[in-house]
Amino acid sequence: MAVYLLRRVLWSFGFFPVFFAFWIPLVLAQFNPVVLSNDMIALLQDFTDSNPELQANTLSTLVIAWASIGGFFLIFDFVLSPFRSPYEYEADVYMRAWEHQYSTTDASLSTSPTTSPSTLSSSTGSNSLLSKTPSNTAEVP
Repeated sequence: MAVYLLRRVLWSFGFFPVFFAFWIPLVLAQFNPVVLSNDMIALLQDFTDSNPELQANTLSTLVIAWASIGGFFLIFDFVLSPFRSPYEYEADVYMRAWEHQYSTTDASLSTSPTTSPSTLSSSTGSNSLLSKTPSNTAEVP
């Protein structure tokens, strides 16, 4: 469970804020890396030339933006795909396969309206198929 939560937190706080930090300026520079680098160099020079109070304010703004983007995507991620244990997932996969297998078998067996369970057991050679499928319990008149 801890590995699951760590993976979700790293994805939300690691990928999305970093992606937006590069994607939005690149879009604003019209996908021209030369314009992007010229703009960023000018902003970085202004940042380093400013007083410490302005630098602290800028850094706190960046941290708040990073945390808010990460928090938004973390909540969105948990709402969109809540935790399911690996055992529950494997059981669901097995049950879907089982339902698909026996629903196609039931459909092929129920194509004849005069087929009864006694003729089914004699035609299949064993009663194992009938004991596994709960939908073949009622006889057709």
